[in-house]
Amino acid sequence: MSTPTPPSTPSPRPLLTPWRALLDPVWLGALGMLVLNDHILKALSLGALTGKLSDIAGLFLAPALLATLCMASSRRVFWGGAILVGAVFSAINLSPQLALLWDAAMSSMLLPFHTTPDPTDLLMLPALALGGWRALVFTKRPLASSKKPRALGIAALAALACSASGVNSNSQHVEPSEFQGTVTIFNKTNEVHQLEIYSLSEEITLDCDAVSSNPGAMLRNELFEDFRSPFLIPLFSGEEVAVNPGDWTQNWNTSSRTGDCQAFLVRSQNLADILVFWRTGTVNFKRYFHNKDAPQELEPAPQTIVIEADYTQVIDQDSLHEWRGTRCPLPETEWDIEIEWDNCWDMENGVMEEAARVPAGTRYSWRSINRELALHFERSRFDMGSGLPTPARCRTAGAGEGIEWEAPQLLTSTPVLGLEQGLDGCHTFRFPGQRSWLVCAPWEAISKLSPQLTPAGESRLSISLIDLTDQFQLQRGIRIKVDRDEQGVNFRHMDLVVGEASEVLAAADWEQELRTGCEPSAEACGAVSLPIDLRFNTTGGRLLVEEGERVEVGLGRAFYLARSFYAPVRNLACEMEASQSGLNIEGVWVYD
Repeated sequence: MSTPTPPSTPSPRPLLTPWRALLDPVWLGALGMLVLNDHILKALSLGALTGKLSDIAGLFLAPALLATLCMASSRRVFWGGAILVGAVFSAINLSPQLALLWDAAMSSMLLPFHTTPDPTDLLMLPALALGGWRALVFTKRPLASSKKPRALGIAALAALACSASGVNSNSQHVEPSEFQGTVTIFNKTNEVHQLEIYSLSEEITLDCDAVSSNPGAMLRNELFEDFRSPFLIPLFSGEEVAVNPGDWTQNWNTSSRTGDCQAFLVRSQNLADILVFWRTGTVNFKRYFHNKDAPQELEPAPQTIVIEADYTQVIDQDSLHEWRGTRCPLPETEWDIEIEWDNCWDMENGVMEEAARVPAGTRYSWRSINRELALHFERSRFDMGSGLPTPARCRTAGAGEGIEWEAPQLLTSTPVLGLEQGLDGCHTFRFPGQRSWLVCAPWEAISKLSPQLTPAGESRLSISLIDLTDQFQLQRGIRIKVDRDEQGVNFRHMDLVVGEASEVLAAADWEQELRTGCEPSAEACGAVSLPIDLRFNTTGGRLLVEEGERVEVGLGRAFYLARSFYAPVRNLACEMEASQSGLNIEGVWVYD
């Protein structure tokens, strides 16, 4: 009787030795192609070809390299790692948000990845399967264990080469310097926009408290255009730049006397002009990289102004540019932002013109990310203003309605033959020898100087003029001193004064109030003014005095107000009579 044969059991699969695949000539050839492509061919700017070669080589290398580094010993783990590589590769090429997370994760491990999502890269996935199949085939070949250290050394070099391939293709030198800025402009369109940034002259002074209430109306284009050449900046798709040129480098003199606020005019050919204004302290510094390959969906910081595009009305979709399809070449030497911009302007073969081409139907717009703090104000290219008439309550006297006088030829006592009232608010004194002197001032005050004439027509009044500018630290001032006579002229002298309120009204007890609800009025050279109400404390109580009115401020003392205005925006280059505080008063003191 024969003994039954026990059933045979399947022999277990041998353990994998994935390190052997790293010595495969085909695998080593793929590694060599990756190194050649990323460090030589990319430097030649061959475009999409180098990117696809990098994907093919990297995917082919990944299964064996990952299995070696993870010491995978089974087919299930081997293919699980390959599938994971394929899933991550697909995700970061289909989702910009996941690409950004991937770059952040790699950067945390000191691997400076900069991923640009491209769904067409998924066509390279067969290289992953081919690499996995080739690795499993080669692991079956007998190799001496003595060669394992060599394979592990190749694994380390391959891991380094793959991490280097994740760096931006144009980064051939040290990573660009990190910049700090306050308010920035971020180009989220697919075209380059050549920005002109105008800053204020040092001769422009601002009252930041007053200007911040209505910067769009108070800061006119004239303040920026006439006194300083603009900074010209080519801002490519995906690039960001600080609005304040003083943030770019400390070596450029871009300071302006604007107190605790900043103001700039930004202009681009295909966008509306914008005024950018912010108060110091309301916006924090931020870090940004100019010319960095930022993902399109990167959300800017709150202090960023974004250039956006609407392409929905573009009929010819083939005319659209790709996101960051063109970028400014980095300099060959150490990072220098000025050299980089020079390279931008020198791009050949119409590259700059093509990058700036606007597809027909495109609409551009500005958007401030911070909805609670307005950072930019769109305006007309020519700054024409509203053209609406100024309400009577908001009107201030014009420059010709205030105090003015001709430079007197003599400052000594001289008889007065007559005083003629003018219809334009300017009056003429007649002196012997057909001499005259023109004075613009309220007639109610000046008329007190009308001479008392005898029947023979001889003057019984003489005056002497005294310059008060140095005596009272006024911008301008002159005293008309009256000599008493037998006709009993009832005052001694009067002062015509122009200047800062604290000096002009030093002899009075007064307060100022900014008239609310009034738009600023245009002055010379881009300056603006606001109407002011003056209240005097008199023996009869607190009295409001408007332009053209008189107030008694003490025994034998009266003040005639000709003109008063507050200048929150001033141009010292044009002001002949600039006050330190910006509150200007023109009037006549009459002393009986």
